[in-house]
Amino acid sequence: MRRSLCCAVLAALLATAPAADARSTRAQRIVAANAFANRTMDLDRKLRAAAGRQHAAVGARRDTARGCLAVWRSAPPRMHGDLRKLYGTYVNGGAWSVAAPLFGSWIADLRGSRRIDRSPLLARAADALRPDYRFAESVYRAFPDACATITTWRDGGWSASARPAGFAAIDFVARGGIRRDYELIQNATRQLRRYARSGDDAARILSFGVDVPDYRARLGTGCDPVAELLFPDESDCELV
Repeated sequence: MRRSLCCAVLAALLATAPAADARSTRAQRIVAANAFANRTMDLDRKLRAAAGRQHAAVGARRDTARGCLAVWRSAPPRMHGDLRKLYGTYVNGGAWSVAAPLFGSWIADLRGSRRIDRSPLLARAADALRPDYRFAESVYRAFPDACATITTWRDGGWSASARPAGFAAIDFVARGGIRRDYELIQNATRQLRRYARSGDDAARILSFGVDVPDYRARLGTGCDPVAELLFPDESDCELV
């Protein structure tokens, strides 16, 4: 499955050698890695259990966006690039609205664990998830009402001056504004794989980061005329 906007930058993790966690013993690293992995696998179970609610939230947003189809269709083709970003962020924001509390609890749980603090490397990796979470919040909550947003933009003549303020976070990504510490996350995932019983799975989740899959144009086999308009090669129906 494709990854969504802010997760796309995570695909190029650097292949660096693991840094030595010199301030901890092997025993402490084992304890810390298992504590981190156990909490991460608990997050994974909760996200899987919430998948139905995420799909429902995405479906509800798609239905809402369909309610102003005439406005989407009224946009000149030159606006479709921005509208694809707006629509994708809005739709994926439905999944984020369900996942966000789970990610927030996961991060708080990681940072509240004294066992994880026994490994400075894993403690720093847990700290690095906080800005990831704040950034995801800024992106996925940028357009709480897509129809109201594009209607206002249309009434402004689709002009640059009327361009919604919510694009600021998305433009930040496009400019390469994310500064994730790839080396830190890479080294943390290697420590999980080396010392934790479920380290491989936990490392995969940590590498993915604080994000949701891309529900932009597809959900089951439903027909989405807005997706057909904006993503004609990816949606599941013919425009009517």
